[in-house]
Amino acid sequence: AGSALAAIIMTWLAHSDSVLLTYSVFLFGFFAFPLYALSIAHMNDFVQPENYVETASGLLLVYAAGAVAGPLLASLATDIFGIGSLFAYTALIHIGLVAFAGYRMRQRTPAPVAEHIAFADALRVAQTVAPIDPLSESEHSAHGEESAPSHMRQHDMEDDVP
Repeated sequence: AGSALAAIIMTWLAHSDSVLLTYSVFLFGFFAFPLYALSIAHMNDFVQPENYVETASGLLLVYAAGAVAGPLLASLATDIFGIGSLFAYTALIHIGLVAFAGYRMRQRTPAPVAEHIAFADALRVAQTVAPIDPLSESEHSAHGEESAPSHMRQHDMEDDVP
């Protein structure tokens, strides 16, 4: 709802050079960018663990389709109605998303809190990435070489955690 409200404000201020337009764009991004992550979290509350990958790939496919179709439709709107319609288009999309979410909330019972997945903190250290070697491991083995020098091999991440 915050992104829809910010998009409505952006529509009203589209033809001005007001600093309020800049603030409303910031608010729009503040509310709109987390939507995909929230969608994934919501999905994980309702999907069985063995279906996570399949469901996440479907959601990613829908997100990608929107990422392709959205700009095309927005450019059509700006060609027909002018630059202010870009923000109106964005507002309509987010108002539709709010309406759909409200509808789904009334149609489906919430996931029991006991079934919610606990948030897991990420490691504070970067993961070790094996270097890319132009020779495959089988080619190294054929020449009697190790696949990577000892200082370049992956090691147990638990050694890095303080």
